[in-house]
Amino acid sequence: MKTKFERRDAARGFSLVEVMVASTIAVIIFSTGAVLFHAVSFHQRRLSVYGGVELGASALSNYYGMVNTTSIDVYTAPHYGRAAWAENLRDKFWADTRSASAVYCLGRNGLNTFRPDFISVPLSTDAKALDSAEAFRKFIEVVEPSSAGIFTPYRGASTAPNGSIFILQPSSFGDYLSVKAIYEIDIQAASSPSGTYASVRRYAQGRMTEFYDIFYPTEQGVEAFAPIFVQMERRERKVIAESAYDKFKKASGMPFYLIWWPDPGTPNLKGEGMTTAGIPASDPRSTYANMGGKTAFMFTVPMFPAY
Repeated sequence: MKTKFERRDAARGFSLVEVMVASTIAVIIFSTGAVLFHAVSFHQRRLSVYGGVELGASALSNYYGMVNTTSIDVYTAPHYGRAAWAENLRDKFWADTRSASAVYCLGRNGLNTFRPDFISVPLSTDAKALDSAEAFRKFIEVVEPSSAGIFTPYRGASTAPNGSIFILQPSSFGDYLSVKAIYEIDIQAASSPSGTYASVRRYAQGRMTEFYDIFYPTEQGVEAFAPIFVQMERRERKVIAESAYDKFKKASGMPFYLIWWPDPGTPNLKGEGMTTAGIPASDPRSTYANMGGKTAFMFTVPMFPAY
């Protein structure tokens, strides 16, 4: 016959020590698996081809500082090693934006030759007026004339295939803005072999620090991956009626961006995509719903993260 103490012992659960030991073992197993998966992904080569792609001397000089060459060796998509590079760059991007005082996404059609460490700011400047990417574009064209003509105007969704993300931080000088980093997204049609080349790069203090690139063979047409930037403006701006942009005035607190980077892990740049059928033109999703399913590298970034 069981005693009262025997019955209580038979029904007991795990002790705190046992739970802690089991949890520790689980953490070790999952951490080891994550590290192994990243290592395998980073060095994976089997499903991809590596070879030269003709991009032209001007593009390669601008992107990477390469001289006396018109082609670059690159992996074709999908390539999970390059996807790991993209993950590393994404982590760096998040670290940069978390410590930023302002982020401005500017669209462009051509190459970017404006990569300053500091931007001149007249003491009479009202910083509150720089509350949109378009306001920042107009501002730098005045104070930094070398930027004129590089970036394209936009409100809401950018129609340009390429773009630059300016990440600013406080400066010890009252009449200058400090540029912590500039991220650039370039999508370029290639002639030999036929396809589309995509590159995302980080620049700081006048030099490229990190990047990833990928080539999508037999796929022409950079319009397949657009828009790369969408800016949601403050809701208070609805006091000014602007039928073309009112649908983007959704931010209750501060303006923010939706950002997309090309995904090296997908077989093509077009991706699966999503249909915009049934979405009214007055809904901002009508301009970017097609980006759904195209990439795992999508960001929601406030314009003023440090505030």
